[in-house]
Amino acid sequence: ATMTSLVGIVTVSFNSASSLPNDPSPFATATLGSLELCRTETIGGTPHPVWNETLKFALVGAGVLLPQTAAIDLNIWSKGSTPMSAEFLGSACVPVSHLAKTNSAADSAAAIYNAAIIDGSTLDYAVEFQPLPPGEAPPEDIPVYDLSKFKRSKLAPSTCAGFPFVGDATRGLLAQPGVTLEGVVKVKIDRATGLDKSDDTFVRMRLGKKKIFETETIKNAHEPVWKEEKEFFLQGRFTTDTAIQFSLMESDTVYDSALGTYGFPLSKLLEEKHHELVEPAVSKENTVAGKLTLVIDFTPMHGKPEGMEAVYLENVKADPVAGKIDFYIEKAENIADMDSIGKTDPFIQVWISAMQKQLTMLTETDDISNTLNPVWRHSDKVFIRGTFLDAAYIGFRIYDKEGIKQAKITGVVEKNIVDFFEEGGITGTFPIKMEDGSKGEGTLTVKCVFTKHTEGPPPMGYKIVECGDQFDRKWKKDKNWDM
Repeated sequence: ATMTSLVGIVTVSFNSASSLPNDPSPFATATLGSLELCRTETIGGTPHPVWNETLKFALVGAGVLLPQTAAIDLNIWSKGSTPMSAEFLGSACVPVSHLAKTNSAADSAAAIYNAAIIDGSTLDYAVEFQPLPPGEAPPEDIPVYDLSKFKRSKLAPSTCAGFPFVGDATRGLLAQPGVTLEGVVKVKIDRATGLDKSDDTFVRMRLGKKKIFETETIKNAHEPVWKEEKEFFLQGRFTTDTAIQFSLMESDTVYDSALGTYGFPLSKLLEEKHHELVEPAVSKENTVAGKLTLVIDFTPMHGKPEGMEAVYLENVKADPVAGKIDFYIEKAENIADMDSIGKTDPFIQVWISAMQKQLTMLTETDDISNTLNPVWRHSDKVFIRGTFLDAAYIGFRIYDKEGIKQAKITGVVEKNIVDFFEEGGITGTFPIKMEDGSKGEGTLTVKCVFTKHTEGPPPMGYKIVECGDQFDRKWKKDKNWDM
């Protein structure tokens, strides 16, 4: 079944947590999508809070079916200086499909997830579910949530639904082929054969844009032999086309170049645990540069072995990137009207975003009053540099200006950040969608050209934007950036 009914009384016990990051003042919440169901008290100034709180609530709504990937998220927050400034620390989660089937879930040391597993941080919890018989009302002394009154987008998975590490009682339930992995990968890079000439060669292993390993360089060899091994812990969700890339590289004093690449799909690790491979390394011109002999083993395992390097698929970073973005935001047509009196006063902000959070704003248009067909013809020059998550995206966020009130978002146009860099930007007329991914109203016309910058100081006339604190300063120094 792809949908689940969850009508009944839920009891959540938040017992304790340990080794939380950032010197927190923690409290915990249970949520279903973006709907908060219950909340603990705040424990002041400790990474090892003990709540020992048991909270009950009822879910009702006959005929309401939740997606198979929906989950009750158990979230840990650190109290901020204001009610709206709490810091999200991480979550564990309980799939509703498991709760409806077994009526309980518990873990005394559940891993906590926030874009990746937070090493050492755990949550001690228990969740129980008591179905309500048809026609029976829930007790009057507990909160009641009628799921039929909420849009499905509000009940959609939010923080970690779909991730496999949700406690011993539920672990692995969502580990379907092509979706999740958790375990140790051991790779042996043996040799290359069939090279056209004797080069100085090495093999570079990547996952997404993250470099995992490089062999030593074998000089002047027609058939180089490495016999090198790499072992790492792999964890997270992936798509069916996600692959470990093995690039046969030619070493050079100026720069290294890829002769050819073989991609090993991660989905094969779920089909078989041991692979002995002799595979072609294919060049960009679709010719075979040589054949790589590899051995790949996968051992399913929950939890990273101590001292082993970990690669979290949700947190795979791209290489450091720097370059110019020439923005030209022309117009939008037939956008949604957010005003009850008059028409929308639209403007656009362009953000680098990831994990449903706006991280860095790049440019902003003026607002245009009282129109559903704004023409901005906004130009801007931005020099961007940083290290980005593969899951990050550049988003054109359309707002309705509300005077001194907070602006209302009317829709977005987004593009994956890696595709944006590799394809040289984004140009054209694009349909506007809503924040939850559903269909919106209208179109947006933009021309934004990205030009990669390889060395030297940033060009004159461009606003410099540093994206986050993940920028590799050693890389910047090596490339002679003007600090």
